[in-house]
Amino acid sequence: MKITLVLIVGIVFMLSYSIDTVSAYSTTAITVPSGTKYTLWTDLNAGNRFQVSISVSGGTNDDVYLAVTDPYGNTLVSGRIVQQYSTEIVADSTGRYNFEFDNNMSAVSDKQVSFSYQTISQSQNPNTPSSDSTNYNPNVQESYHYVYIDQLPDYATSYATNVIYEATNAWTNANPDIKFYKAETEGQADLVVHWIRDYGTVAGTLGEYVRGTKLVQVGLGDSNCLGTWQPYSTQTVEHIATHEIGHFLGLDHSSNPNSIMYPVIPIDYGEVTIQQNLAAGYISYVPFCTSKDETSFHYSITSDDPTYGFKVYVVPAISEYDGLKNSLSFNHYSGSGCYGENYITYGNTCEGISKGSGLLIILDNRQTNALTKLTITQQEIPFTTGTMQSTTSAIVSYNYMSNAEETQATMQKAISEAQSSLQSQIDAAAKAQAQAEAQAESVAQAKEQMQNKINTVMEKAQSEISKVKSEAESKIGAISEAHEKKDVYQSQIDKLNSELISLEKSISDKSDESSQDEINMADTSPTRDYTLFLHITIKA
Repeated sequence: MKITLVLIVGIVFMLSYSIDTVSAYSTTAITVPSGTKYTLWTDLNAGNRFQVSISVSGGTNDDVYLAVTDPYGNTLVSGRIVQQYSTEIVADSTGRYNFEFDNNMSAVSDKQVSFSYQTISQSQNPNTPSSDSTNYNPNVQESYHYVYIDQLPDYATSYATNVIYEATNAWTNANPDIKFYKAETEGQADLVVHWIRDYGTVAGTLGEYVRGTKLVQVGLGDSNCLGTWQPYSTQTVEHIATHEIGHFLGLDHSSNPNSIMYPVIPIDYGEVTIQQNLAAGYISYVPFCTSKDETSFHYSITSDDPTYGFKVYVVPAISEYDGLKNSLSFNHYSGSGCYGENYITYGNTCEGISKGSGLLIILDNRQTNALTKLTITQQEIPFTTGTMQSTTSAIVSYNYMSNAEETQATMQKAISEAQSSLQSQIDAAAKAQAQAEAQAESVAQAKEQMQNKINTVMEKAQSEISKVKSEAESKIGAISEAHEKKDVYQSQIDKLNSELISLEKSISDKSDESSQDEINMADTSPTRDYTLFLHITIKA
């Protein structure tokens, strides 16, 4: 049989390949070298639909492994594509989707991948009221309503605690003039919500509102799955409540399949659990509970046999179960999450299966006890999120506010905002003061640095002055000493001059007393002058 995988996808290629628009038909060829991976990604809005075709060539097997993850990192598809693959794709949630082509299994062969796509439609999240919903009736434009919610049954607290709050809040988000408040009693309310465990065979009814009344009834589950009552998923109950409250607000059904007021919705069940006690080698078939033509399921199987396990296969119809019993052959989905062999405990997600599909479980021919107890769970992946919604998640309770409570909350908000503003001003003033103090400290430091420089210059100048003064005083002392020496030398010179004069006189007197002969000789000989001149100059 032909197996079709479901990819939640849009196209913008990383690396050197890119497509900026997805409004027209396009084909892109990429090469995935051997031993490498090639990643593609796209940002999509919930409700976008594409027709996608993939072909692979290169190497012996013409195959490549593909893994697709949603914006939350959950693996949506993981398996091997051989030669050809095509499907219609619906983006269940808004965000970035990643596609990883893995060619690590091939050591020598590059793979050529041709990726073709065509936009089919773009739509909104069907669980969200939109402009086409809020504009059907003028009465929706401004209204105030008091809501009384009947006590939720204990069996539904794990998945329906917040659905009325979310449903009314969805309408307020679509039109802020629509407000809802909590009523303490039914008498005070103009909108009363009652819970219905099971509408039974009432023509597929999920919820109801009778015009002219204040009563909205919301279904919590039905007995159409495996013949026993099963809870709806949180998304389904919220969708029912939002739809019926739309009728309460005066809206009729819409012909737009993407509107919250469209009269038909696919049902998602919560976690469905059954138990079976089976003999060795027994073959069991458990159908998936869905109203969709194509869907995805998370499932798990646990055996109480500590030694011998089981095999499980997702098959497209109960006829495969009959074929196995009669001819020992059957067809099953081949995606990596669609089968498991020889396990004691096994769980996985199988994507892209058709209505009528189910689990084919084959027990080992050996078993520890007389009977083996299997616990089997299944949960459809909700169409509004693209991820499994657990029915055992933590419960958060919401309550509507009365007028007085809303006024008090408004006043408290204003007080908080004023306190926050005052605190901001105080913080700003403290910051400004800290900055001023920092500036003052900086100025003081600069002043101190300048004074230190002035002191250094003055000290250096004083040192130079002292040095010059000392040198001047030394020179003055030397001059004074020179003057004193001059006086002494002058006195000595005067004394020498006096002695010379006396000597000259003495010489002159002796000359007169010389003999005549000597005189005569003197008359015939050149005159000799023995006068001694001594000239001494003293410089100060």
